[in-house]
Amino acid sequence: MRISFIIPFLLASQFCLAQTDTTIIDNKICIKINPLAFIDTYGGCSYRLGAEFKVTHNIAFSFELGKYYDYGLGQKSLMIHPNGFIIRPEIKYYLNKYKLSTGKYVSLDVFYKKINFDHKDSISLPSTPIFEKQYTIWKDIYGINAKYGYLIVHKKKFVFEWYVGGGFRCIKGHNSLSSDEDKHVLTGDGHGGYADEGQRIIKGVWPNIMLGFKIGYSVKSKGFKLVKG
Repeated sequence: MRISFIIPFLLASQFCLAQTDTTIIDNKICIKINPLAFIDTYGGCSYRLGAEFKVTHNIAFSFELGKYYDYGLGQKSLMIHPNGFIIRPEIKYYLNKYKLSTGKYVSLDVFYKKINFDHKDSISLPSTPIFEKQYTIWKDIYGINAKYGYLIVHKKKFVFEWYVGGGFRCIKGHNSLSSDEDKHVLTGDGHGGYADEGQRIIKGVWPNIMLGFKIGYSVKSKGFKLVKG
């Protein structure tokens, strides 16, 4: 996990070194993918494809669509046979005086995530031996985040973007356990850690932390040379 945090900043340094001091590239239309989404076993591995469009001056609109898939770990995974999708629109304001859609930005994004998966837990009903049960969890998750990031277009084509941010998410869901079974799921030492407890949550409002990067291709861009002095 530590490596995934370092990768964005290593890539950003390489792209920054490749840029010239006198040229800024204005991104008008680009497509992007989210590499870390492929290995997010906690939130669910997914294919993510996004696009960004310059609206006017410093303002751009971005969106991302994702499809969750079974990543093949079977009974050893936190989510057994996950399935679902995510939609994430975003409005971005770039912090430069040249009215270009590139460089540092602040943004607001919202998302809707619908996912279902199987999970295994130990259950202890009164006067019944402890038993293990695999059951299904369904979740609808809504969220909003404020972000700070940086987008670079290298040689008018290759896009790299990193971002950090936070907000909150609202979870609404249910599971296939009976009400009695749901009340007697065993938690704590020997019965899964925080990761398992997070998967069991089917309602409530929770904080949300974001850190990641995207790579892509600029379909339409334009270079501007800065006049010094």
